Amino acid sequence: PLVSIHSGSAQLQCSSTHRQRKIAMENSALFGKWESYKSDNLDVFFEKLGMGWLQQKIGPKLTSTLLLEKLSDSELKLSVSSLGFHDETIFKVDGIVQWSGGAKELHDALTKWEDGKLVIYTGPLNSASADDVKANSQVKIVREITGDGELLMTIIHPEVTATRHYKKKN
Repeated sequence: PLVSIHSGSAQLQCSSTHRQRKIAMENSALFGKWESYKSDNLDVFFEKLGMGWLQQKIGPKLTSTLLLEKLSDSELKLSVSSLGFHDETIFKVDGIVQWSGGAKELHDALTKWEDGKLVIYTGPLNSASADDVKANSQVKIVREITGDGELLMTIIHPEVTATRHYKKKN
């Protein structure tokens, strides 16, 4: 063998490396272009964000295109667009960026990979740390691949949970 393992710590390091590779492979299915076809409670979520009546009623009915790109091991680019709306943000995995996510105000956003899912926590602007953003998260957005190979976005707000379903677009 190229490497012989003699101590518990070396074994742990190999296990950790194997786990990181496995998680990265699980998440690769999220990358690409997606088109929404269905949503639930999105109008109520938009209301909680303080969006106008027209946005609340029309927004959930519009087809949304989502493009998720891996720029590096630590950076992802998320582009979301629909009629009259476009948002493009570069997120740092395990890091904080300022992001509106379509809301009126900027928030700190912490992006993490959790169990093969892309999770974005939004917290107060100018949070002290990533732990602070997660602990004081106002909205949690989870993107995952379903058993049908679709992308499911779940938005968790203290007062409402909304979902948007996407199909892969070629």
